Amino acid sequence: MKAENKTPACIIKKGLPDASLVADIMQRKYQLGETLYRQEQYWKLRGIYLNRTSLANWVIAGAVWFETVIRRLKYHAMSEPVLNADETPTRVLKKTAGKPTKKKGQLWIVCTGAAASKKIALYAYHDSRSKAVAEKLLRGYTGVVQTDVMPWNLALPAYCRKMYSEIQQKEDCATEILNVFTRGEMIIIFLKY
Repeated sequence: MKAENKTPACIIKKGLPDASLVADIMQRKYQLGETLYRQEQYWKLRGIYLNRTSLANWVIAGAVWFETVIRRLKYHAMSEPVLNADETPTRVLKKTAGKPTKKKGQLWIVCTGAAASKKIALYAYHDSRSKAVAEKLLRGYTGVVQTDVMPWNLALPAYCRKMYSEIQQKEDCATEILNVFTRGEMIIIFLKY
């Protein structure tokens, strides 16, 4: 009888890294904040050449492992009574035809409120800050969303936008809006800065 040596399946088809190496790279990048450039230098000092492109591709491939976890976190976040949502511009590092691009994208965050039973922050990158993105991120949510006054507030139903326009000049804006948006739709609290 011949014994078979079972090798663990590769996480990247025809790729070199095993699961522990990809997990180490991701942990250094996201938990410790170590850039891929520095990780490249770390390995180079040890006589191993791993370029940033390969490291970045491995991180992207490794992210597939977390899709189930992310879906579960989103499920728990969407069951909370209050969510905070915001977006911020971020520079895109992708090069077009060998030249750096000046393109900016939007890094969106949706997180649970301060009194939430589970502290969850979900990040998503999108090319725009359009209402379609906000609708996609908050689809199915029926609780309170706390946000700043940005163009994507157009994701509100038309009657809410009209009421907000009438109310926004008042001093106690948040209290007024809480009283107005209670028609079974998502409640939005706008913050003025």
